[in-house]
Amino acid sequence: MILYIIRHGRPDYKTDTLLPEGIEQAELVGKRLNSVGIDRIFSSPMGRAIETAQPLSRMSGLPVGIEEWATETDETCMTLYPYGYPHNVARLQPALINTPRTREIGMKDSFELVDGLNDGGYQRKYEKIAAGIDGLLSRLGYERTEDGFYDPVSPNGERVALFCHVGMMRMLLSHLLNVPMQYIASTVMSNFTGVTVLEFAAEKREDGIPCLPYLLTYGDVGHLHAGGQKVKMYITGTEY
Repeated sequence: MILYIIRHGRPDYKTDTLLPEGIEQAELVGKRLNSVGIDRIFSSPMGRAIETAQPLSRMSGLPVGIEEWATETDETCMTLYPYGYPHNVARLQPALINTPRTREIGMKDSFELVDGLNDGGYQRKYEKIAAGIDGLLSRLGYERTEDGFYDPVSPNGERVALFCHVGMMRMLLSHLLNVPMQYIASTVMSNFTGVTVLEFAAEKREDGIPCLPYLLTYGDVGHLHAGGQKVKMYITGTEY
């Protein structure tokens, strides 16, 4: 099974809808995904994600299933570290959260021992996202084990699209690959309609050993370049 995780197009956050540029981005990513033969489409319940999924739904004739757990991080995930006022963990400089000390801290202790992750409800949001994606994967035939692997109970060759948000995508990546959150919380970024691709086992191993998904692509925006859009880093404005 191939799982495509797509960030929404450029939005008007106040109205939770896409801007004209975002609508064009949604059409371009829809065309890209339709060309690979998507079998199922899922989306966050937030307007900007649903609107980004609609072109693919129209092109493929597939309905959009709403995953209520797949919402973006919000004010409950803010941290006071180190400035004393609430701000997004994703905006912390890597040197504040990914340090020689924190590199020795594993998955189990990240939310207790890493400054920036240990306040503001970040762990509760992470656990909600983790439970949500595991529930979806279970319905698709892949059960998470106690050791954090994925057992292909009903392996398949389906291609599944999930439209969602950049903050919670970091949590997804951490959980799915068993990478401690401090490694990616402030160093991994996806632009609007960036496509992340993970491959799950297409068949069960003869020895019965469960697997982790392979990360094939993270945040790819080749469809925007192909469509003639100038692609800029949305935080710094750097064109790439």
